[in-house]
Amino acid sequence: MSDLLSNIDRVVDNLNNPEECSFRKLFENNQIQNQIIEFKKNKKLFKQHLNKLALEEKSTEAFKRQIQYYQTSLIKLLDLLYTYQHECVYFNECRKKLLRPKVNFYIGYLELLLQSFPDYFNTAQPVPFFLYLNIRKKLYKLFCKKNIALIQNKSVSDLCLLIKAVFDENTIGFSFQAINYWDDFISGFPKEIIKDATYQNDEKIQKRLLCRYLISINFNHSYIYQFITDDIKGATTEIEDQSKRIHYLSRIKKNISQIVDLNSKSFYPYGETLKQMSLNWIKKEINYYKYSYTIIQEQSISEVDKVQSRSVNKFKTNFSVGQMGCFLRTLVDNKIMDIDKDRIGEFIKLFSDNFSSLRSVNVSTKHLSNKYYEQNEYALKSTKEIFLKLYRSSNN
Repeated sequence: MSDLLSNIDRVVDNLNNPEECSFRKLFENNQIQNQIIEFKKNKKLFKQHLNKLALEEKSTEAFKRQIQYYQTSLIKLLDLLYTYQHECVYFNECRKKLLRPKVNFYIGYLELLLQSFPDYFNTAQPVPFFLYLNIRKKLYKLFCKKNIALIQNKSVSDLCLLIKAVFDENTIGFSFQAINYWDDFISGFPKEIIKDATYQNDEKIQKRLLCRYLISINFNHSYIYQFITDDIKGATTEIEDQSKRIHYLSRIKKNISQIVDLNSKSFYPYGETLKQMSLNWIKKEINYYKYSYTIIQEQSISEVDKVQSRSVNKFKTNFSVGQMGCFLRTLVDNKIMDIDKDRIGEFIKLFSDNFSSLRSVNVSTKHLSNKYYEQNEYALKSTKEIFLKLYRSSNN
C-alpha cells in the first residue's frame, strides 16, 4: 500500500511543481507508456494488500480507519487531477495520456474499496467533484427544457422542476450515498410521464404515477412531502360534502399504503419515509374531518330537538332511556301491548316523540330502539324493581 500512497504523493508534487515534474521526463524520453503499465501493477498490488490487511488486522475499528484514510486520499487526488491546470508544453498530451488514465485508475481504486469493504466505506463523505458533474449531466438531460415542455399539465411539470431544484440545492458535499440514490432515481424514473401521449391527456393519472414513484423510491425531502400533501388538501377542499371528503381521504390512504418500496435507499437515509409521513398527515386530516362532521351532526340534531321541544308538549317520565327500552320490551313480550313485529318501530317512535326520559327532554328514536333490543343488566334489574314496586302498591 505504501507504493500507492507514494505514487499519490508523487502526482501531487508533480502537479504543484510543473517545471520539475518527474512525468515531464517520461514525455521527453517517450517513456510515458511505462507509467500507464505501472497503473495496472499497482491496482493488483493494492488489492492484494487490502486482502492481507483484512486478514491480519485484529481491530475492526483500526481497519475501518485505514480504509477510510485510503478513501480520503484518493478523493483528494481525484479532485486535484480533474481540476488542476498549469503552464506546461506537455499539458494537453499529459491530460490525454496520463491525467485522464489516472483519473479512471483511481476511480477503480475507490470502487474496489466500496465493493470489497462496504461496511467500512464512508458513504457520507463527499464524492470527487467530477462524479457529481456526471450525475448532474444525467439529471439535466432527463429534466431538460425540451422534456419539461412536453408535459402539458402544469402541476406535473412544476413537480419535475421541484425535483431538479432539490438536486441543485445539494451541490456542496454531494455524498456517495446521494450519488447512489440519484443514480437509481434517474434510471428508474417513469419516462412515460414525458413521452407517452396517453399520460399527457390525463393530469390525474400522470400526477398519480409520478407521486407513486416518489413514494416508492422514498424521496423523503420536505419540498416533495409539502407538494403531495398540498395537492391532496386542494382536491379535498373542492369536495363540499364532509362525509365524501372523509371517503376521498380514506381512499388515498389505502392507495398510498399499498405502494411497494422499490429499494432500501432513501433521499434522507435516517429520516421518516415519505410514505409514512404522507399516511400520518392523511390520518390527521381524516380525524379532523370526522370530528368536524360529528360536531355538525350534533348541532343539526340539537336544532331538531329544539324545534320538537317547542312544538310538542311531552309527558315527563322518571325512566332512564335504558329503563324505558326494557319497559316497552316487557309490555310487548308479555302481550300487554299487542304490537305486530313490523310495527315495533312505530311503537318505539310513539314513545320517543311523546315522552321524555329522566335526564333528557328529547329521546331519539334510534337511541330508544337500541335500548329496546340491547338491554343491559342494570336496566333490566332496575326495571324489574319498578314492576315489583307497582305490584306491591296494588296489594295495599
